Amino acid sequence: SELIAAFLLAQLEEVEKIQRMRMQAWRVYQSALSALQNHGVLVMPDFPHNAHLFYLVCRSLDERTALIAHLKAQGIASVFHYLSLHKSPYFAARHDGRDLPNADRFTDCLLRLPMYAELGADGAQRICEAILSFYNR
Repeated sequence: SELIAAFLLAQLEEVEKIQRMRMQAWRVYQSALSALQNHGVLVMPDFPHNAHLFYLVCRSLDERTALIAHLKAQGIASVFHYLSLHKSPYFAARHDGRDLPNADRFTDCLLRLPMYAELGADGAQRICEAILSFYNR
């Protein structure tokens, strides 16, 4: 529609600024959270990307659930991101029954952090502090 096209055009006109802001937040996450790997938490690696998301892979479903609750209590929305196809309503009946431990691990443990242009370095830093307080308690 014309309304959606107008929103898109405005974003395209500011794409460099928007991308710069997203990368700034991404870099704060990467820098501040990389120490979590000492706790056994996988932090999104720095490979070529467009900063469309940032994730952690917690050690267990219980840990991820507790971290989501911890962040929510501080007004921070984080969500799971990945549903294994073999567990989806459509494909479950078609799955051949093989164990898929990596897919299951990401389904249970991957946590997506807030990522949007207006988050900025300060917003990302606040989220990092909340995450680090969870692991350092």
